[in-house]
Amino acid sequence: QDIVQVSGRAGRKKDRGKVILQTYSPYHSAIVYALDNDYQKMYQSQILDRQTHKYPPVYRLISVKIKHKDYEVVNSASAAFAMLLRQELGNRVLGPEYASIPRINDMYIKNILIKIERSKVFQQIKDRFISCYESFIAKPEYRNVRVIVDVDPY
Repeated sequence: QDIVQVSGRAGRKKDRGKVILQTYSPYHSAIVYALDNDYQKMYQSQILDRQTHKYPPVYRLISVKIKHKDYEVVNSASAAFAMLLRQELGNRVLGPEYASIPRINDMYIKNILIKIERSKVFQQIKDRFISCYESFIAKPEYRNVRVIVDVDPY
């Protein structure tokens, strides 16, 4: 979208504009289709990738951030919570992995990502997630752990 928008603003009236795109992948399908204004092929290519890798809009994502001041606690807490989630949700659960910035304001952060197929079972999965969360925070060693949940993160 940005490539097409920028190129549309490059020229004025009769003056022809010039757009320079810096990239490591000049032959990537998204760039080629955008340059050719072939939106249908762009969509088909992107939706196939999103189906294959289980990304929106085909799947819904739930991002879970585990935060704590102690490095060891965040490791054990994130592993324990991921294990609970896997018992309920199976291979839909990815992680835990350290965040791209693993420590902010003296808090260590680990991420868990859940990929859920779009269907009417979302409410059932939500209930199972809440059950996992409640049993997780019921453990005394994890009561001070912050759990931040973002459904359909941007």
